[in-house]
Amino acid sequence: MEVLNSIVGKALSSSNYKCGNDSEAAWAGSLACQPGVNIVAGTGAIGFGVDANGNMARASGWGPFCGDEGSAYWLGYRKKPKSILNGRALIKLGCKIKGSDQG
Repeated sequence: MEVLNSIVGKALSSSNYKCGNDSEAAWAGSLACQPGVNIVAGTGAIGFGVDANGNMARASGWGPFCGDEGSAYWLGYRKKPKSILNGRALIKLGCKIKGSDQG
């Protein structure tokens, strides 16, 4: 992060900025920079928080091969074998719900 800060600092001719992960921006926006934790669980998953002493911590957010537990990708991957085996049954169920005899 030091190298990135150095490059941005030179380009902006300022020290009034901070380079960081977008989870830091989400924390700052959701908690008005007050102590607490912001968790995002969507396609990926990440948690970022700051305690009352200013200590920061981050969990996950490294992509599907290094974490993201609790994300939509992770949930889908864990259920993949069952859904593949039951795919034909799900199609038949969908046809029955729609009132079709096909499937």
